[in-house]
Amino acid sequence: MNPIEQLVNSFQDLVGQVPEIIQPVIVMLAGAIPFIEGEVASLIGVVGGLNPIMAGIAAAGGNFLCVLLVVLLTSRARAAVVNRRTARVVADVGFAGVPESAADAALQESAPAKPESKGRKRFTHLSVFGL
Repeated sequence: MNPIEQLVNSFQDLVGQVPEIIQPVIVMLAGAIPFIEGEVASLIGVVGGLNPIMAGIAAAGGNFLCVLLVVLLTSRARAAVVNRRTARVVADVGFAGVPESAADAALQESAPAKPESKGRKRFTHLSVFGL
């Protein structure tokens, strides 16, 4: 038996052994695991004896909370990296003492424009004609 099958079986056993009030919490925890996610977690809840609607809601809730946590953590990390990079570029270019908005405008003016892609040209051409 592979590790994922063992994990699913252990969750099913756990759901069957705990009181009914705690069963949705177990299904939420199963839904937060990336390889199990909502679909398998709801199946675990149903096999464990939970109402299918409650199992589905709990599994989706666990999956949603896990994804929300990952998005919030990575967005803060990305913002920190972008802010650090902007501060470094501003310091390298020599905009010390200039407000950030003016420094950002100067950086955008000095950055070379990317050439327009073939698809973007087609889209622009079609949008001129109202299509």
